[in-house]
Amino acid sequence: MSVQLSANETARDHATARDACAPAPSLQIAGLLGCLLLAACSDQNDETNPAGGGDGDGDQDTETDHGESGDEETGVGETGVDETGGDETGGDETGGDETGGDETGGDETGGDETGGDETGGDETGGDETGGDETGGDETGDGNDEPEPAIYSEGHGDIAFEFDEVNDEILVSLNLGNATVDGVSGVDGSFTPDELVVWSSASYRRPNPDDGFFEALCVQPDESVGWLPQGNGDASSESVPFLGIANRVPSGVFESDEVELELVGMDSPSDSGHYSLWQDGFPPDFALSSCDGVGDEDRLVVPRGHDHFNMGFADEPGDWEVHYRVSGRKSGGAEAVTEFRLRYRLAE
Repeated sequence: MSVQLSANETARDHATARDACAPAPSLQIAGLLGCLLLAACSDQNDETNPAGGGDGDGDQDTETDHGESGDEETGVGETGVDETGGDETGGDETGGDETGGDETGGDETGGDETGGDETGGDETGGDETGGDETGGDETGDGNDEPEPAIYSEGHGDIAFEFDEVNDEILVSLNLGNATVDGVSGVDGSFTPDELVVWSSASYRRPNPDDGFFEALCVQPDESVGWLPQGNGDASSESVPFLGIANRVPSGVFESDEVELELVGMDSPSDSGHYSLWQDGFPPDFALSSCDGVGDEDRLVVPRGHDHFNMGFADEPGDWEVHYRVSGRKSGGAEAVTEFRLRYRLAE
């Protein structure tokens, strides 16, 4: 028996069948989540097995896309990028931020920690070991030199010797049975800087003198500070008996002579005058600043030693007289030494 259905009945039956086959909405969501989980598992397997070929590159790109979709579906604050996305195994955990420049780079071991600020100029530089600590302020500028001793009596010579190694004339004060700083019987050699020659004696210019003593630079009957030529005068005045000695070995200089020249002087007022002469009639002035210091102010000193008068017009106090000693060697070369002697004239 055949049954024919109407068109309406047929359409209704088809719709009923379609509805019966269609899954419920809850089943659709469950299926979608299952597909996502399967895809995630597959991606992880591809990451841990890079030898899987070309699909591995595609899976990595897919994973990055998942991180982006995670931002849209679950939000950054809940389970997004920070929890499951690329940020867990990506650059933030093992990349540049954790082991890169910020942790081991310049900021931790760079210039700020071991650089110039810690070991540089500020710690070991000029401020710590420079001029302020060890420079002129601590070691002085000449004020720390010891005070010279006072040579006040007894025999002494301004002595000239020759240093063949350095080819120069040496100058010293050689004392014999002298008094130094109140101690008598002193013998020895001193550098010019080590002694001050002291005197309380004075010499009065004769009147009349026929102009013979004009080189003293004082008027007749006026006096100058004095170091006597004679031992008798030096002993009676209790002042040094100071001579000049040429002790250069014979044959070093022509004629075995040296020349002593007056270069200048410093007196207490800078207006005093120095003179050196030997007694006689007329007296023989070899050095005098009264008419200025020039080429004529020189004394030839043969080998041996001699004594002279020294005059200081007319100022008590501390004097410093500048000299030059020279000698011409047999081959024509000249040896020259400049030096200063200090004198103290009592009131």
